[in-house]
Amino acid sequence: MRSATLNLYSAALYHLTEQHLVDLCLMILGYDEHAEVTPWQAIGWLKDEVGCDVKRLPSWPVIDELRLVANAVKHGEGHSAADLHQLRPDLFVLPHLKVTEIETSRLRVRKPLFGQDIYVSANDFVKYHEGSVAFWNEVADQRGAVT
Repeated sequence: MRSATLNLYSAALYHLTEQHLVDLCLMILGYDEHAEVTPWQAIGWLKDEVGCDVKRLPSWPVIDELRLVANAVKHGEGHSAADLHQLRPDLFVLPHLKVTEIETSRLRVRKPLFGQDIYVSANDFVKYHEGSVAFWNEVADQRGAVT
């Protein structure tokens, strides 16, 4: 249950970040709040219309890792799981095996919503939470730089 909970919290944290990005753009740029806006469109608008390139912020690598975690947790095997495995192979090792010399090269992501196959630790979640807070502080700091 612990692994399942941390996996779900991580996915939720990323999606909250995406929702806030879209809401921020809708508020700043005055777009119709009922418009279908993707997070990637919002990122592009922030860069093009406001001059805030979020992908250059120091916290972006943590947010991007969190994106991979969220997508791998939701969808299981796929591009995000493969990319996450390249970036953080330790997330695919059972916590009690991390202290041994056993290495896993098998990448099967079938049930991350049940706390299997991907193992976000409490420390990982703290990193993602702190990265998210830092991200929004960095976005706020950009306001003075672009006005």
